[in-house]
Amino acid sequence: LVLAGIFGWPLAVLARRALGRRRVTIGGGTVHLEAAGLFGKSSWTEPLAAYVGLTHRVRTSLSGVRHELVLVHPNASRSIILLSAPQIQAEAFASAARLFAVAEIPSREAARFAPLDGYFGLAEAKPLAAG
Repeated sequence: LVLAGIFGWPLAVLARRALGRRRVTIGGGTVHLEAAGLFGKSSWTEPLAAYVGLTHRVRTSLSGVRHELVLVHPNASRSIILLSAPQIQAEAFASAARLFAVAEIPSREAARFAPLDGYFGLAEAKPLAAG
């Protein structure tokens, strides 16, 4: 039973991600997500004004370095990765911040919104302290 839990849970997560589909639509002052997977469908809509800003996150793995442009929400499961690329130019970051009319958040401050394991949607975020 323990071995099934140790190996089964990560395999189930991988299968759900591989077989699941997500569509994110940003427009009209809202962010709308539709997700379909092995265990059904879900959707949510959030006003763009609920997002606290845009951050540039760098992730490293055995396969290399990836840069992500993330629209940050106080609830980490509602944060959206807008762009993932080998490198993101500063002009693209500033342009996206102007387009969505959100603040640019330094990555060290945006880390407060991300769960400890680094994946959005698996844990609740911690809000920024006032001041």
